Amino acid sequence: MFRSDPELVYLSDKFFWDSETRRKYSGSRKAPIEKDNFRDEDTETFIRELIQNALDAKNQSRNSPVVVKLKSFKINDKEQKSLYNNIFSEDIKDLLRRSKTIDKGYETTFEVLTISDYGTNGLDGFIPPVNYSPEELEDFENEEDENEEEDSDWEKYFHKVGNVGKTSKKGKLGSRNQGKIAILSISKIWTVLAKSKIKNGDTRFQGKALLTEQINKNRAEFIECDVFFRKKDNQYELDEYEIEIFNKLFQFEQRGMNDFGSDFVLLESHHLDKEKLISSILQNWAIPIMEGKLEIQIDELRINKHNVEDLFSNFSKNIKTVSLEFIRFCVKARSGEDVIKFQLKRHLTKKELIESRSLNAEMFKEKISEKQIMNSIFENKIIEIEFQPKIKYKYEPDFDDRFSVFITKKSDLDNSNFGTQGIVMRMEQILWEEESNSFKAAKTRDDIYVLISSRSKRFSELLTYFEVPNHRQFKKNIPDFVNPKMPYIKTNAQDNLRLFQQSANKTLFFLFDGETQDDPSFLYTLFEDDYPTPENSSNRRKPKKPSDPDIDQPALPPIDLPRSRPKAIDVDQDEENLYIFSLKNYEYLEGDIFELIFAPDILEGTGDPFSEYTPADLDFKKCNVGLEEGCEIKTELNKIFIKPFCSNFKVSFEGLWPHWDYVYKYKSKNNNLIKEEDE
Repeated sequence: MFRSDPELVYLSDKFFWDSETRRKYSGSRKAPIEKDNFRDEDTETFIRELIQNALDAKNQSRNSPVVVKLKSFKINDKEQKSLYNNIFSEDIKDLLRRSKTIDKGYETTFEVLTISDYGTNGLDGFIPPVNYSPEELEDFENEEDENEEEDSDWEKYFHKVGNVGKTSKKGKLGSRNQGKIAILSISKIWTVLAKSKIKNGDTRFQGKALLTEQINKNRAEFIECDVFFRKKDNQYELDEYEIEIFNKLFQFEQRGMNDFGSDFVLLESHHLDKEKLISSILQNWAIPIMEGKLEIQIDELRINKHNVEDLFSNFSKNIKTVSLEFIRFCVKARSGEDVIKFQLKRHLTKKELIESRSLNAEMFKEKISEKQIMNSIFENKIIEIEFQPKIKYKYEPDFDDRFSVFITKKSDLDNSNFGTQGIVMRMEQILWEEESNSFKAAKTRDDIYVLISSRSKRFSELLTYFEVPNHRQFKKNIPDFVNPKMPYIKTNAQDNLRLFQQSANKTLFFLFDGETQDDPSFLYTLFEDDYPTPENSSNRRKPKKPSDPDIDQPALPPIDLPRSRPKAIDVDQDEENLYIFSLKNYEYLEGDIFELIFAPDILEGTGDPFSEYTPADLDFKKCNVGLEEGCEIKTELNKIFIKPFCSNFKVSFEGLWPHWDYVYKYKSKNNNLIKEEDE
């Protein structure tokens, strides 16, 4: 022990583990039953809960994304080990052993996982008095409710586990206030230290160990499961010297004046597989990352909107449920840009909307038919069906709210074997286990994307009451509607949950049933692949008005492809850049030539962008050739001629108008084969 080290002496003098003692007859005893919800959970649950908490704490006054940094390392320096041992001291080790959290032979590993979030508000709010009783905490909560103040983030993090009568985070992702336990479980000793800079400029500090069971101190007293590492003077603010000590020991970055947020240390951390960690991030949080709302750093790897798609592709083998093209669809749908919206009427009866198997044309605000909507899907447009449920409160006026179902045709670029894909989202949170029930109608097909999304504050808050602790599904019987703190009328709340869960099924039954009754082959022909589509389309122009329901014809002419050979090439677009590349199934034959014809995706007029093309719209001679690999190219206005030299070729052009999307058709020929036929 380096007792001469002033930092070590300072920690010993100023900080201690405070084990709260209760008399057995004073109030209720707390058992850490919340551990059971997460004890056996994996990396995915950890990252879901961690990022959810950070997004919930976002500083709404800033437009920048929330940034979360994770760093795993082992403390090796002897002096730093002494400081660490002063925190993970014999006092807390004894309590951990007595509570059966660790065994008697436990050896310190010095492994830590640090977590830092930026662009958040930190752990702000009310700090309860030291050694408060359960009855006192209830008084504090009631006082907060009466004053209509927001719950204290500090209090929730250190002292509360959510209850059935009240969500822990209004209008946010969390609901049961148990997610922190999933994070705490990464520590072998269930121990975390938290340093948090809040908006008034203070930096707060406290540690917590969660014992596995209460300890009988004597016949009359017991030690609570919550044990706290804090300053001996019962003050929670750190001075600059104390901040420096913890920053140095745990390798935290120095925060600027307005750099609010929290730094966490999980002591004696389990090893986290980095590949699983990245895969879990991409699986659960790719959408807000693509939207620019979130960035995550693991050691030196920064995951943001600029590289998330590449990472998703690289880790796709570990992402078992959705494809990158589907994620792109979700991002575009949630943006609302060039989405064709159809609204349902307000105040539909329960029999009409909740109890019916399917929507019908009379439920929509404007006269519409299923064929009109299907034609839009057929044209690779994203359609939105907006539901307008009424929320009924016990103590305040009813509120008309909204949520949406988004549908489009599966992208031609999607080479996954997932078939039809669908997810349920509340805010940025994906409820993975809702998929099996909410998309039964969709699963009868293998060629569509579906998204159920609620992003309104009120409706999302209602849904949180029905979520299980790990936020993966809804259970209608979870809320305690008898509790006076429950704000919703039971039947209405459960009806709204049911409607949300079945909204995609109701929509798809409406779309499918009407046409298949008259023409069983309609859906098949509608989704044939013999029609050109804008590749990776963003559809930035004004959406086309729905076509006449009595006219059943494709919007674009068939692609002229020789039936004897499989599709050989594909096209992608990124803003002003156009990419043409050969597919894996293309087998080069000497004499092959491809002719591609392009046109801006004109969404008005005849509906045929090729007939409406003019040289002013597009001239490839005015664009720059960025890449020409494995082939020779020639251009003529909106035409590109490609003569391959091998089976793997690539072409790219720069300088297209970035606000347009382009459609194409192509044909192939083989000069050698043609000559032979002529002869």
